[in-house]
Amino acid sequence: SFTTSVYVPSLVDERPVFIRERLDACYRVLSYGLHKVVLESVAGALAAFVYCPIVYFACGLAPGSENFLFFMLCAWVINAAGVMATLFVAAASPSVEIAGAAVPLLMTLNFFVSGFMILPSNIPSWWQWLYQPFGRLRLPTDSRRLCHLL
Repeated sequence: SFTTSVYVPSLVDERPVFIRERLDACYRVLSYGLHKVVLESVAGALAAFVYCPIVYFACGLAPGSENFLFFMLCAWVINAAGVMATLFVAAASPSVEIAGAAVPLLMTLNFFVSGFMILPSNIPSWWQWLYQPFGRLRLPTDSRRLCHLL
């Protein structure tokens, strides 16, 4: 998820062009947003096609094509969620510097409350509010683990 920071400068740099084109009624906000989602989803799928076979077979995970395809799907969902969170932060930030600082902070908080660095039972009570909205990695990783345990 930290590698998604490479998307920040491009989105912030595209902002003046987007505003100009939007004011000239060349396209709508939804069109631009869908363009970014589709573009990054395709790139994430290509990365999953390269990354997943190497990891899956090197780790000797559960045999079966359905398990492998589910592993790839989970990897793609994790990647897409990270990219979309990064694009959201970059779009909401006024500058590259602020977005560049906010994205790693968001991803670090996400790792803390997803159960990778701190177990959910050990999360301090004043951090519990982060567990639900920022634990985006929990569902795909838990699904992947369950698939290979059954």
